[in-house]
Amino acid sequence: MKEIINKETAMQVYNIYSQIETCDKFIADLEKFIKECEGKVPDVIDESYKTFGSISIAIPHFEGGKFQSSGARIFNINYSLALKVIKSHKRLLKKRLEKIQQTLIYECSTEN
Repeated sequence: MKEIINKETAMQVYNIYSQIETCDKFIADLEKFIKECEGKVPDVIDESYKTFGSISIAIPHFEGGKFQSSGARIFNINYSLALKVIKSHKRLLKKRLEKIQQTLIYECSTEN
């Protein structure tokens, strides 16, 4: 009997759902914070360079067709920009999930 979904695909689906859930939590938290600040979100670093946490993005170094372990990290991303990035990432995750689902539907229909 042929399996309906293989282990690798199941892991991909699980990981995507997990990332979407994480995005949803971040989105809710950031939207609540921005609302509480009435749109006047403070910088995460004040004038005296005191930090209040940091939103950061890690950018891996790409060389010779492969990602290397070294890279760069950008710190203190603006809250509103971070929210846009997370929402965009969630949309891309959902597109990947839809593609996997369509592939599974096609594979299941061709087996019968």
